[in-house]
Amino acid sequence: MHLNRTSIAALAALALAACGHVPITTMIRLRSFDFATFDPAALRAAVGVPDALQPRPEGAKLIVTLKLGDEPPRTETFLLKRLTAPADLAPLGPFARPGATIYAYALDPADVAKLKDLQAEGRRVRAEHPGRNAMTIRIEPNTCRVAPYRDDPTFGSASLKPT
Repeated sequence: MHLNRTSIAALAALALAACGHVPITTMIRLRSFDFATFDPAALRAAVGVPDALQPRPEGAKLIVTLKLGDEPPRTETFLLKRLTAPADLAPLGPFARPGATIYAYALDPADVAKLKDLQAEGRRVRAEHPGRNAMTIRIEPNTCRVAPYRDDPTFGSASLKPT
């Protein structure tokens, strides 16, 4: 199902774990993102957090909410596992900033089939109710504080690369 303008606005509002924005170029690319056909095994996520925070072993969650036709919204939560291989971290270098660390994640292999089932349901409902579907995606990092916060605002960021 393709994202419509409402979905993009909702995604922009929910995608970041703290203060931030979604660049217009990203919003344009999101218009062509098709949730029903992307490969869940290829999904990558990055979460940037202040150095005062550190991810917990459980990693992060990907939360997908689908509004399919006349059915009530359905929310599914998927575990993301932290990636530590240099090849997974190298593409994140340009996003580094002082005082923050970027962590890379992929969908837990146990959740790939669950997300594929959700995609199949989305395709079924899209065929029955074209144009009446919406989706929001949210990344929820699971962190703990390892140092005191500064008094100034704390910013975080989240990114998704579906393929």
